[in-house]
Amino acid sequence: MLMMMMSVVIVRNVMEDNINSHFGRYSLRNAAVNNSKEEHQRLKKLDESWKSILDEIVIEYVTNIGYHGKPSYSETTLFGDSCDCATTRTKEVLCVYLTGIHNTKVNFCDCRKDALALVRHNLFPASPKLPVTAFHFTFLEFFALLQAEGYLAVQAFAAASATAHKYQNVDRIRKSLGNAYYPNLEMQRRITSEFATELADPTLIKEDECPACPKDKMFVALDGNMQLRRRKANEKDIVKAEPSLFFEPEKLLNKYDNDSFKPNNNDTTECLSDFKAASQAITSKKLDKFHGTGLFGPVCGRHDVLLYFCNIYMSGEKFVYSLSVLDVILQKHGSNITIFYDIACRFSNAIKKAFEDHYNLDNVNMAVSLFHSFSHSITCQSSYHPRFIEGCNIGLSDGEGCERAWSYLGNFVKITRQMCADRPMAILVHAMLHYQKKRILGLEKPVSY
Repeated sequence: MLMMMMSVVIVRNVMEDNINSHFGRYSLRNAAVNNSKEEHQRLKKLDESWKSILDEIVIEYVTNIGYHGKPSYSETTLFGDSCDCATTRTKEVLCVYLTGIHNTKVNFCDCRKDALALVRHNLFPASPKLPVTAFHFTFLEFFALLQAEGYLAVQAFAAASATAHKYQNVDRIRKSLGNAYYPNLEMQRRITSEFATELADPTLIKEDECPACPKDKMFVALDGNMQLRRRKANEKDIVKAEPSLFFEPEKLLNKYDNDSFKPNNNDTTECLSDFKAASQAITSKKLDKFHGTGLFGPVCGRHDVLLYFCNIYMSGEKFVYSLSVLDVILQKHGSNITIFYDIACRFSNAIKKAFEDHYNLDNVNMAVSLFHSFSHSITCQSSYHPRFIEGCNIGLSDGEGCERAWSYLGNFVKITRQMCADRPMAILVHAMLHYQKKRILGLEKPVSY
């Protein structure tokens, strides 16, 4: 027994020496960090390559498939090319369909990029340059729907597809699907945005509007979510994503990022209760690990339709985020507005400081959302409880629409936390659009008593 224990110790020491000599002092830790850095650099270069060709892919898709049409599920597409170019070549491409995975010989020519030639055959390339793997559009659309409804990661869907079709190289499908899925999401978003009128879809509205509310009166519920964080790959990983939908207030963050809008804890006119949402700080441990530390945004206070959002960067739920969001709303919709916020009693003074010189605030009403109001002091509730406020037509609205939105978006925490900056935003925007569509379609349902 003693000899066996000694043998195990010797083998373990030899393995550690070999690993340390190969990777360095902090072997496994350094290896993981280095791999993460290399992967983030690779993805950054890949995203830049996609940006350079995505406009051409959108045009090719609209020209050859049509924004009103849907790609066929058939695997029997003839992979020739209608081009009369004299210089042609044949290359084998792994084509992934809902119904199978096949190596197919595809004809290419020098007058059209390989990626664009694949789009003509209802296939989205897995690489912007010289692709060797491609996914049928219906395959990607089906995965997008599964992800929005089932919070499914790329790895899981790739493994399931490969297993279902008895394809052995799961890793190839996983990596290729990750490379193709996010630019395909962006392509579909651009197409639906540019052709919203032609598509005549009632859910394709501006992200800053609720179709069920009057244009001259808004009810807005504000809140922050500190679950949707993004972990840093390294200490230099502080890149900010630039999503094109929902995140317009991020342009105004610098305008309100100063100490003059902090809650005044010494003001006896404010609520005496203490709230986490009013805290401006975040622990140093979280600062070391995370760059994006949360999400802040409003929804329609009556119908839960999503409006605007901004990422919380390396801080707590500062007023800079709520003021930036409100600035955009006041600019576009005027100041006839009722605001629900968990800490409305603390926030009202900040609104006056920020906007009284620029907007008429006489019609701006503040209320604490219903569920949170009971944690406020009784004197605060007499002024801010939504059931006690008169004259602003709150009715039975509870102002808790953000909590319902967070309940849905929080399911994406697991699959977005370790990603580089752009990909979590792509998934969240996709999820927001899906949530938005369901909320708007739900407005048509009759009220049951």
